[in-house]
Order: sequence, then C-alpha cells, then structure tokens
Amino acid sequence: MNAITRKQSVPAHPAGPNQSSVAGFTLIELMIVTAVIAILAAIAVPAYQDYVLRGNLAVGKHTLLDVASRQEQFFTDNKQYANTLAQLGYTTASPFHINDQGAYEATAADRIYQITLGNTGGGTTYTVTAAPQGRQLKETKCVNISINQLGVKAASGPAGTGKCW
Repeated sequence: MNAITRKQSVPAHPAGPNQSSVAGFTLIELMIVTAVIAILAAIAVPAYQDYVLRGNLAVGKHTLLDVASRQEQFFTDNKQYANTLAQLGYTTASPFHINDQGAYEATAADRIYQITLGNTGGGTTYTVTAAPQGRQLKETKCVNISINQLGVKAASGPAGTGKCW
C-alpha cells in the first residue's frame, strides 16, 4: 500500500480511548460550592435579621413621636396632657400594640412593640414608652424606648439613648 491510499484511523474519543468524555462536576467541586454557600448564608442571615430589627425600631420610634405630637396638640387644646391613649384618638385598647407596618391593632403573632402612656404629674407631665414584644425581643441593644413631655428621649439597653434614638 502506498501512502496515498492508506487511511489513518481517527480515535473515537478525542480525549483518548481510556478517558470518558462525559462532562460534569466532581464531588470535590460540589463540596466546595456547598461550603461557599454555607459561609455566605452564615454571614447574610444574621445581617438581615439585624436589619429587620433596626427597621422595627424605627417603627417604634415613629409611633412614640406620633403619640408625643398628639399629646402636644391635646395640651394646646385642653391645657393639660391626656391621661389615656383614647383621649388622643387611638381607638385600640390601652396599652396598644403595633406591628412592623405601624398598624395599631396587631395580632399577637405580629406585635413588635407595646405602647404605654404614663401620666404621673396630674396632666402636666407624661412619658410614652415602647416595650418590645414578640420577635422584637431579639433586639437586645435598644430594649425599651421612651419620650416625655420635654422631648427627652430615653432607651434601656447597652447601646444607650444616643445610638437607639
């Protein structure tokens, strides 16, 4: 046979006859991907939970400022502060609870703060306080937050008033 008529054989598998051409992932590659996802989740979930708690704190502060504003309007009209939340136009029970949307009639499962009004000065002083409820109890830096008739803001917890307000 001469060189012109002889066909050269082409291997059936480009990778070679002893190697598989099936593409895929190895077990080690899958374990590395799983480990990376687990590490990212371990960082992201607590950060998200902290974000939710801080958002709920903002709802609680907003509600306290709303009550304080209504107290000042009541004082302007009546020359004394209100003794009850009903006098300020809140139709829910006193104390009342709010959810993470600021709704006043929150179900037991949705409550994040209990709002109470303390009027100890015979109509000349008040303190309105938000105490955490339900899932907001996980907030340990800013526990109870409050504001009084002078606009003095307070917070219990290790973060202190400056960081909570």
